[in-house]
Amino acid sequence: MTRARTVPRVDACPICLELFQFGLGRGRIKKYCSSKCCRKAQQRKWSQRRQSHWQPKTCEWCFNEWQPKTKMTQRFCSKKCSVNYFGQIERCGVADRSILPVCVCGNLACPDPYKTNGRRQMGKHRRCLDCRKAKWSQQQAGRGSHKSKRRREIVKAGEKITFDDLLMRDGPLCQICGELMDWQTGRYRERVSLDHIIPISKGGSHTMDNVRLVHMGCNSKKSDRLPADVLCRDQ
Repeated sequence: MTRARTVPRVDACPICLELFQFGLGRGRIKKYCSSKCCRKAQQRKWSQRRQSHWQPKTCEWCFNEWQPKTKMTQRFCSKKCSVNYFGQIERCGVADRSILPVCVCGNLACPDPYKTNGRRQMGKHRRCLDCRKAKWSQQQAGRGSHKSKRRREIVKAGEKITFDDLLMRDGPLCQICGELMDWQTGRYRERVSLDHIIPISKGGSHTMDNVRLVHMGCNSKKSDRLPADVLCRDQ
C-alpha cells in the first residue's frame, strides 16, 4: 500500500508574505516559510490570549480605566493615586474623596481658591480659608518688625541730617562709585539715597561722620556690609 503525498502548491507566508511551496514539510504540513515566521506567529497567538485574559481595571482613586502590565492584583494606576488614597485614610479614616478634614475652628478644610497652579486637591489641606488668612496676616505682621523699630529708634536719637548739609560737605558725586548723581532722574537705581558707612545692624550710629550720599543702586548693592567687605569683594 503506497502512501499518498500532498500535492505541493505555491502560496504566500501569512507573516512575511513571501512565496514558498505550501505543504512540503517533514512529517507535517508546512504553513510558514521559515522557523522565524513560525515563532512570530506563536508570539502573536500568546499575546492575543494574554490580552483576552487581562481585562481593563478601574483605579480605586481616580476611577480611570487602565490595564496592569505585571500583576492583576494592582489597585491603582500610578504611585500618586496610591499615595493620595492612603493619605486620605490617615487624615479622615475613610478613603473617600468627598470627605474633607475638619479645621480646628470647626469648619470644613478646603484648598485656597486664589492659587491656580493645578495642584489643588480636596482633602489635602487641613485649614479653612479664615484660619489660613489669619495665620498669613500674623506672619506678615511679625516679619522684620523688631529690626525696623530698632532702626527708627536709633535714627530718632541721632543727629538731624539733611541732604543739603551732605551735599555741601561731599559734593554731587556718589561716595561709592564716584559718578555724578542726578537729583532729577526718575530711575530707581540712579536716585540719591542716604547710606550709613557702618550699618546700624552692625552697631553704627546716625551721625554726620557715619552718613554719606550714594546712588540707590550702589546702596542696595552694598547692603549691610562693612566698607572693608565691599572693597574685598570688588577686588
